[in-house]
Amino acid sequence: MKKKSIALTVALALAISSFPVCAAAEDDFNYDTLADWDIRIDVPPNSTATLSSDGNYYIYTQEYGSIPYVLVRAYPDFADEEDFVNGYFTDYMAENYADLEVIQEFQPVVIGSRDFYAIQYGYTVQGYDVTDIRIIKTIGDTTYMFASKEIEDLDMSVGDALLYVCENCLFLRDGEPIDESELGSGTGVGDGSGTDSMPDAVPRPEQNSEYMEVSWEDAEPALEELGISGDFVTLEEAGYELFIPDTFYPSELPDGQPNADTFCAFYVSENEDAYISAQLVPTDWTLDDYWEFLNGYEEVEDPAFCLLNGSLFIVYFMPSGDSMCLATMTDKGILEFTFYPDSDSGYADLSEIVGASIQKTA
Repeated sequence: MKKKSIALTVALALAISSFPVCAAAEDDFNYDTLADWDIRIDVPPNSTATLSSDGNYYIYTQEYGSIPYVLVRAYPDFADEEDFVNGYFTDYMAENYADLEVIQEFQPVVIGSRDFYAIQYGYTVQGYDVTDIRIIKTIGDTTYMFASKEIEDLDMSVGDALLYVCENCLFLRDGEPIDESELGSGTGVGDGSGTDSMPDAVPRPEQNSEYMEVSWEDAEPALEELGISGDFVTLEEAGYELFIPDTFYPSELPDGQPNADTFCAFYVSENEDAYISAQLVPTDWTLDDYWEFLNGYEEVEDPAFCLLNGSLFIVYFMPSGDSMCLATMTDKGILEFTFYPDSDSGYADLSEIVGASIQKTA
């Protein structure tokens, strides 16, 4: 294969290697099982947790008993995230905080490989601005709420503790972890990004607040129209699959990111002048971290978020490599697809169809 510039560069490898690791090793997990709620919480390192008499489970990341903290609570009488937030919880917050503002509207998000909903509130406590984020997930007939309260002006931040709890908690049935993929989770569909005091699941106001939505159901009819046949290729380790036309040629794997696993690469034609590749880069970054990196990387143009078959991706272009790239976050790192060349109008139709097919495996 001709050597082309693909999305993840050596610069990213250096940045990732120097980024702090937040998650504890498996043997260091400090789980608290809340049996009545059918959930097990992995308490982040250097935090103190307690089940309070007010019905909330608090995880204090600085001083015990005060902001900043992460909060967890189960609501067994709600079986739908939107009904919980818009039909009950926002009204409850307004009754308790006269200056309540909804900073980010209720919306689907993905944290790790899990689907949630998120909403962000703002209000004042003793004259200080409070950042209040609520992450919502319904399992069966119970809605779970994960929250963080922070005061940026006083450097009272939970860091990535909220994301850590959401990603590492276990939902239980008869005391054993359940397979969420078999249950479904209410109306949750699914990552976004945020400021230093917001989890990567909450989009920033200055970023696109309404994502472009791409669906395989909308693109699939074009196959018959263009006379294209093919099959889905499963990227088992990443938990994703994509449609590859029969006319594509399997290729040698392109030069990619050091330490990355390249799952597949296909030439679009026999003369090897166009290809698609998929790779997984192990990292502890969030999608927000990657967004920040892309926005500061001079070879990248037009990064934007899009909902691709219910999963949040970053789509961006690399003019120097003439590539279009799609990237998302999995529990094993950044999963990235590269389409080369973006400028070829004939290939563009195929890349759009293949790109629209990318989806989580059932």
